Amino acid sequence: MKNQYNHPSELDTHLAVQAFQVLRTKGERCAGEFHYGGLKGSTDFDGYTVSLHDDRVSLTVFFKHRFTLKYSKQEDLAAFKQKIQSVVSDRI
Repeated sequence: MKNQYNHPSELDTHLAVQAFQVLRTKGERCAGEFHYGGLKGSTDFDGYTVSLHDDRVSLTVFFKHRFTLKYSKQEDLAAFKQKIQSVVSDRI
């Protein structure tokens, strides 16, 4: 997997956190994770770290919106971003 650290142009972390909130409210909880819209998400005990992933991309958002992003192909990242956008669009 390719690792990317703190590249704001690569991902909107605010949108990713919003997507996690939708996973929490609309998703199904299974094995400590929330599942919804092709994404899985979890948070640490205090809520300062949020993790989202699918089968090909893994994102961890830390305090003050620092993040790590792991993926192999640019196409996988594009599909992951689209899933995040779709989940956020479904929040109403």
